[in-house]
Amino acid sequence: MLGCKPKSKDAAGRALKLSEVLKKWRDNKTISALTQGDPKYWKTFYEEVTKLDFDYGSLPTVPQIRKLERKMNRMEKGLRKKPGFFANWLYLPENILAKNPLTKKYFDGMIYTGNFYRGNMEMFTADIDIMAKMIQESARVDGAMRLFSLNRNSAQRQVQRLEAEYQELKVSDPNEAEAFYRTKLQRMDETSEQKIVQGVYDLITDPKLLFIDKGKTGSLYDKHGTAAVNIAQIWTGGKDSGQYTLRNGKEAGMRDKLFEILEDGLKTYADVLKDHAVRTGTLSKTSKKLDEALTAFQKQPNFYPTQALGIFPTLNKMSELIYDSKTSNALSEAVPEINKMLDAVVRDLSQNPHTFTSQGDVKRRSKNVISVIDQYAKDVIRFNFSSNATKNVTRALQDLSRMKGEALEVQADFLARYITETHSTAVGTRYKNSKLSHIAKAITSWQFFNKLGLSPGTAARNATQSLQNFVYFGGKAWRDANIYAKSQGLGKPMQDAMKEHGVFFVNLEEIAQTGDMLESTRLVDGKVVRSEPGFNDWFAASAEKLAKISGKPMQWVENKLNRAVTFKIAYSTMHSDLRNNDGLIRKRMEGNLSKGADIEKAVVNEIHKKSSRFAANMVKELHYEYSPFAKPKVLQTPAGSILGQFSTYAINFFEYNRKIAMEAGDSMLAGEWNSPENARLVRLAALYGLTTAVMEPLTNAKWSNLIQHDTKDRLEQLFEFMTGT
Repeated sequence: MLGCKPKSKDAAGRALKLSEVLKKWRDNKTISALTQGDPKYWKTFYEEVTKLDFDYGSLPTVPQIRKLERKMNRMEKGLRKKPGFFANWLYLPENILAKNPLTKKYFDGMIYTGNFYRGNMEMFTADIDIMAKMIQESARVDGAMRLFSLNRNSAQRQVQRLEAEYQELKVSDPNEAEAFYRTKLQRMDETSEQKIVQGVYDLITDPKLLFIDKGKTGSLYDKHGTAAVNIAQIWTGGKDSGQYTLRNGKEAGMRDKLFEILEDGLKTYADVLKDHAVRTGTLSKTSKKLDEALTAFQKQPNFYPTQALGIFPTLNKMSELIYDSKTSNALSEAVPEINKMLDAVVRDLSQNPHTFTSQGDVKRRSKNVISVIDQYAKDVIRFNFSSNATKNVTRALQDLSRMKGEALEVQADFLARYITETHSTAVGTRYKNSKLSHIAKAITSWQFFNKLGLSPGTAARNATQSLQNFVYFGGKAWRDANIYAKSQGLGKPMQDAMKEHGVFFVNLEEIAQTGDMLESTRLVDGKVVRSEPGFNDWFAASAEKLAKISGKPMQWVENKLNRAVTFKIAYSTMHSDLRNNDGLIRKRMEGNLSKGADIEKAVVNEIHKKSSRFAANMVKELHYEYSPFAKPKVLQTPAGSILGQFSTYAINFFEYNRKIAMEAGDSMLAGEWNSPENARLVRLAALYGLTTAVMEPLTNAKWSNLIQHDTKDRLEQLFEFMTGT
């Protein structure tokens, strides 16, 4: 853009001014030490501030250039400043990390990874619930009225009991275990529920049965049952069809989509181990063994889920040990056994899922099908999250290590420790196996139920958060976005994008809790095994279930009224802007497309991608990020999660107001009086000002109890406390 010859005197003046700002950026020693002369940092900074494309966009206005210079000076000052004790513990991590482009990239990556995790967890959990309901309803039709579990039916409970008894016999008497398997588990046909489960097992371990005598589905349904066939079709997706979409655009079933997610997680994890091996000289052998596991995994696409379950405890244990500074020798001590465990995983992945061995080997595949799929799906999604989170923190630490200069090195040291702690919180290792953490979960779940659960008033008050759409976008933009979405038929693309980006809360109690991403594991006789849940886990899970049930009204409001509405407005607004200016996207993409690629389709996909990402960011901006790693450090502790359970909203709302005021101030100081930032500040003041100054006197009702300005209310409470009035 700077290389283009200006067409007018005014444009020439703006180009000269912009060149001066760019020169200041390049000549600044602090910024140069950070960027190492890489122009991508300037380009990113420029586009974020001006909202213009650097390569193909128009020249910014004089006020925009002033704003650019002002924000550059603020960034340079922030790079030389180390956050103090107060900021370290009480500021939002986004506030601290956004001041440095390197750590801002890390935090943005964590948000994206977290969105991917939530979206997949919601999508797969919904389908697994459908599977369970299919078995339940089919069993009822057959007259099996013994179903009292909220989540799983009597067939699943019976299979679980048989599996547990079989596992005990494997240890105490292998011969008896083999006889038990053949009589009790090999063919489960004593009840209608067991027939359904057996049918599901037969079809998903030998999917070709679904396509025998194509067109004559009656025999297939008669033999295995309608529920079993439908469940198997959800799992396999049929031939070149299914309700999931792979990265290559092909439709597939749950099995192949989970395979893709797991494969991505394994490759990401392998990259992390290779990097660790190169930098430290350790884990090279383990890295090679993980490559072997990847190869075996790729050779067996039609696996039964239990084949892959063994890999998760092993790699989760390794994740704990790599970033656990308290046990510096633990990793080196555990590596030999972890390597043996990876060898076992390779053997297990290489075995055909429906191959049964002789009397001497009693190894069998679990027939607790729905529970196995449920465990497998959650393990895959969590593992993918932890792998990508680990990759994010590894890259960020490498970038920070390149920051030179005394002032930068002090901040780099602080940020390195800060993001390492943030990573530990994100993957759940920071307070893992802490008794206080279990107690905190139970208490926060109870507090959620007591204060928010089944409360119409609280749900109504939460619904007013959607008024922030008026503040941020304006009434006209809100209306125009709805009209545009209907005219362009964007309903399904937006719905798919919301699921993909994890916009919704699967469980609203996430707002009040810290999470455990990695399951508890132990080294027992040289093997990494999952720790069985104890009383504390059971009690915490019971409290969480109560919170989940009681939080349904709040969850509906938060998902359907708040987050969904914001996403649709933002998506439609950005989609309209990009579609009306698709020439910029076309120019950017023309040089990057492979020969023969459809440019029109690529532009449509790019517009959808950019609109989706913008909309997801707007949901975070207006309705906040409640992931454990995004909360202030003090609230990440078990004690902090109890004492400050609902303060995350208050802190985020204050920060939301502060950003609106600061952005408006920057615009006014730059002479940009008609900016969107100024309009937001005016609408914010009007919304809450009219509530108390106009609506309350006219209606003689306390509207401010419903449409609350949390920051103002807390300042008033503080003033009353300090003055005693």
